[in-house]
Amino acid sequence: MADSFFKAVIRDPKWDVRSEAKRLGFLFQLYIDAKKPTEVFIKYKTAKEAAKARASLAQNENVLRVESMDEWNIKPKKQESKQPEHNASAAPSVVGSTVQTRSPAKHNSAASNHMPPPMPMQMPMQMPMQMQMPMGPPGMFSVCAACRNSGASFQCFVCGIFYCGDQCQRADWPAHIMQCVPRLVRATNPFVAANVPQRSMPLAFNGMFPGAGNNNWYENKENAQHYAPPHPNGPVAGSSKQQAGTSKQHAQQAKTVPTASPKESPPCNVPTNVLKSMAMKRHQDQADHQGVVSGESSAPAKANEAKPAKEGSKLAKRVQQKTAPKRTIQYATFPLEGENVKISYVSAGGELYVYRTGPEANGQPNRYIELVKRSIECARGVKEMVQAAPKVEDVVFAPFDGDYYRAAVKSVDGSQVSVFFPDFGNSLTVEWKQLKDIPDKDIQYGTCYTHAVKIEGVPTPYTPMVYQFLCTLQELDDFELTKVEDGAGGKTIDMRHVRELYQLSEKVREVGKKEKMDEKAKKAAVKQEAVPKMPIPDPASYLPVTADDIIEHDMQMGPDVELMIVEASELDGLNQLTVILKSDSLEFANMLNECEQRGAADPNPYRPEEENLVFLLQFEGIWCRALLASSQDEEKQYYLLDLGIIRTLSEHPECRRYPAGLTRKMFACECIVDNPEMLGVTNAAEDNNVALRGKMLKATVYQHTEEENETTHIKILSISG
Repeated sequence: MADSFFKAVIRDPKWDVRSEAKRLGFLFQLYIDAKKPTEVFIKYKTAKEAAKARASLAQNENVLRVESMDEWNIKPKKQESKQPEHNASAAPSVVGSTVQTRSPAKHNSAASNHMPPPMPMQMPMQMPMQMQMPMGPPGMFSVCAACRNSGASFQCFVCGIFYCGDQCQRADWPAHIMQCVPRLVRATNPFVAANVPQRSMPLAFNGMFPGAGNNNWYENKENAQHYAPPHPNGPVAGSSKQQAGTSKQHAQQAKTVPTASPKESPPCNVPTNVLKSMAMKRHQDQADHQGVVSGESSAPAKANEAKPAKEGSKLAKRVQQKTAPKRTIQYATFPLEGENVKISYVSAGGELYVYRTGPEANGQPNRYIELVKRSIECARGVKEMVQAAPKVEDVVFAPFDGDYYRAAVKSVDGSQVSVFFPDFGNSLTVEWKQLKDIPDKDIQYGTCYTHAVKIEGVPTPYTPMVYQFLCTLQELDDFELTKVEDGAGGKTIDMRHVRELYQLSEKVREVGKKEKMDEKAKKAAVKQEAVPKMPIPDPASYLPVTADDIIEHDMQMGPDVELMIVEASELDGLNQLTVILKSDSLEFANMLNECEQRGAADPNPYRPEEENLVFLLQFEGIWCRALLASSQDEEKQYYLLDLGIIRTLSEHPECRRYPAGLTRKMFACECIVDNPEMLGVTNAAEDNNVALRGKMLKATVYQHTEEENETTHIKILSISG
């Protein structure tokens, strides 16, 4: 859950950070410690306004950094007796119970007709800037404290600050209350208590506009002067322990002569944690003060006052501790398109961790680099390890790459802890005894500038080669952000290499494609290695294989015989198909594969010279078994046993000796088709061959004898495949 408060470290204490903070939203409270003027504590009315102001201040050149806070625990400071010189025009001071007010200037008589003079105040307070200026004609100095418009027609009747109306007064109330509401002190002086009238003290501000107290202003002034105690000869005796921090100031008030010039009041620069806590204490103080005024003795009142005040303070602290959100590491805004980033870590799960590079917009050093340097220096200064096992989500120093960096504890398992380094993106498992405490809260919970992203169009998790390629880019190459998109799974980006000008997404996809090709090549090589090496025929000891050595095929006769077409190039002229039994298709394929391997592996060429010799021949890029049909002409004829066709080749084809271990069984059978129209083709022979090769047939097979020639006929019943 977002907080409504944060801390900003500015470069120059003279810079008007208050005006800038007011411009960015509904400013609830702003506090600057006098001892550390560069540290500014800012609180807004809502967390949304605080987040908007925080992002704007982080980009401001006058701001070094913006940090988160565990809780809003700024406590009021005790007022010092010594007054600064620049507050000489502050609000009128009070001596005892005598109120000294500043009367309007003579030349402001016209303004007094429209606006009553300020109501007297019972405690010293710092007057706003408008009241420190000399009064002039109406509208000359009447600048609204909320909207800064001149000519404001309303004025706070307590402190005199100008407003345009009710809306501006309410808008400025969180800042106005620090100026207008005076602090109360306990009336422990019995002399003062005896002279205070038996009535409740008027509140410094009751939320009314000018005009509500017009009739009573002079009356209140006269009453305050009427009830002023007589001037004692010596200092007023008796001061409580609660007044120890301001005893010198009270002593000066007790010694002041009514006719003396009023002393300067200290500035009202005491911050509060929350308005609720301040109101609770103020009401308690008022109740105790009324008890003293109503006639009780000062000693019992003192005894009764101490306990409730102490309990109220403890209660407020307890409530604040329980309601304060747990402090965690906040992340900086993501770099914009066009800015340069570097890769700090690559996760095998599919995430990149990037951070912005180069100097800041105001010319200051890179915040990420500065944070890492400060972290290393701080860790080197811590010598002792932790004495007890950390808890989950604790932020500690953990060892990494020879140094210590801040890390968040993710899990604890006995002596081992798993930690995550937010400034890099990696995780490690180490012994908890190797961890160190982080003494600097600005480093422990400082803003993280490293962001987890995914690359557009790149699947996750990364493949091994893609992961290796991205790892080579870590902390070395600069990239320019070209695309930033928010999605359900986080931010998706694309980047361009600054020097080589390639898009990271395209480069990663190229690496992925190359990896797939390499994997296929490796699988093919492994598969080839798995095949046992065939023996190569020795030309010196080779025994030729003839047609008599080939085992003739016995075609199955009858109806419903399942066949597969292996050659249909002679269908157009002779109505002839070369088929094999469907049951022999696997063995036939293995034989052709073995012919391919044996023919490619044999380096010794072979030229058959005699007819009826069987060998291996490469036809149309495929090795198959062949028979030399005729050697009379220059163009020899070759009968391809596994295709059932004769081809005349003018040039000498690639031939190899018949391998000894290759099967000599015939599979192919030439058949005459009785009903070729069932095949549904009327194209050229080559087209028919391409279209029909591999088709499955169901046919009736029978033998036909004519003039002592037996031929195999088939009548096609159906075709598929």
